[in-house]
Amino acid sequence: MKKALVVLALLAMALPASAAFREGTSEFELFAGSHLGDTFTLDLGSGSTLKMEVDDSVLLGMRGSYFFTDNIAIEMTMAGTQSETWEGRDFDIYYFQGNFTFQFGKAAFAPFFTIGLGAAILDHPTLDNEWNWRQTTDTNFAWNMGGGFKIYFSPGFAFRADIRAYWILTSEQDYWDDDCWDHDCDTWSDSLDTTEISAGFVFRF
Repeated sequence: MKKALVVLALLAMALPASAAFREGTSEFELFAGSHLGDTFTLDLGSGSTLKMEVDDSVLLGMRGSYFFTDNIAIEMTMAGTQSETWEGRDFDIYYFQGNFTFQFGKAAFAPFFTIGLGAAILDHPTLDNEWNWRQTTDTNFAWNMGGGFKIYFSPGFAFRADIRAYWILTSEQDYWDDDCWDHDCDTWSDSLDTTEISAGFVFRF
């Protein structure tokens, strides 16, 4: 893996700067990667709680970007993962995010930083008043932050790698991250925290 990254970096340095981004261009990416889950506690009411863990899973998605300056783009992401809890119950997450992406330099090898917000739809298990399992769907506010790099092989084609963290605010649906519980502290978090590690191919036009 390290050798492959070194080869890609050397190849990128050999490419002309004209292969990099420019003001007024758009990009479309298809990507796949790993979605790292989280452990949280579900509040069942009447003082009862249930610890649940969302497993790691495969993430698939697409992104569209528009550069309104040479270095700054607005970006839309749609992505989804079909995961499970440790009990084997379905826990699916679908992301709809809008980001500002800051791309550095004008070379064919282009690192970037991105930050944004939007919605995360959770299709997850819960217990009803009669303690029967059922699936329910909630739409939650979420924000994300991360970075990565692109390698432009030609003016219209590039490889892109991302790592970004998502914070899904779930307090209205009574999800609590249990990291604090493990350390015997008094403050609960009100987010479900996940991580994306992905790579894909970019088409610029």
